[in-house]
Amino acid sequence: MVEFSEIVKHQLATATLRKLTKFIRKEFPAKGQPHSEQERKYEALKKLSDNDLSSGIARMVRIGTSFDHSKFAALFVVILTLLFGVFKVVFVDNKQPLGSGVYFTFTVFAVSLLLIAIGLDKGNMITASYFKTLLEQAKADKGNEKKPPLLKQDLIIKLKQRSQMCGLFGKRIIFI
Repeated sequence: MVEFSEIVKHQLATATLRKLTKFIRKEFPAKGQPHSEQERKYEALKKLSDNDLSSGIARMVRIGTSFDHSKFAALFVVILTLLFGVFKVVFVDNKQPLGSGVYFTFTVFAVSLLLIAIGLDKGNMITASYFKTLLEQAKADKGNEKKPPLLKQDLIIKLKQRSQMCGLFGKRIIFI
C-alpha cells in the first residue's frame, strides 16, 4: 500500500488546481475528522522533503491568487456600469424598446453566473490558504525536530560569549 505522504506528494506535483483542492477537501475536511486520523495525516506531511513542502506552499499561493477575484473587482464594476448604461438607453430613452426583455434576461443571467463562479472560487481560495498554512506549520515543526537540544556546556559557552561581547562595549551584563 502506498504511504499517504507519497499520495500527497503526487497530488501536489501533478493534480490540476480543481482536482488538488478537491483532494485537500476530502483528506483534510473543514468539518473535521477523528484526532488520530488528523495526527496521522499531519505526520505524513512532515515526512515530505523540504523541497516538496516548499513547492507545495508555492502551489497553494498560486492557487490562492488565481482564485482571488478581488483584483478584478474594479473591472467588474466598470462592466456592470456599462451594462446598466445600456439598460438606461434601451428602457428609458427608447420609447419602443425592441427586445429589451432579452437584454435584461441576459444581463441577469450573466451576473448570476459570475456571482456563483466567484462564490465557488472563494471556497477554493480558502482551501488553498488553509493547506498552505498547514504545510508551513509542518515545515516549521519538521525544522524544529531537526535541531538538537542545547547541552549545558553549550549554554555556558554561549553565555560567556555574550558577556564578552558586552564587555567590549564597556558594559557588564550578566545573562541568566
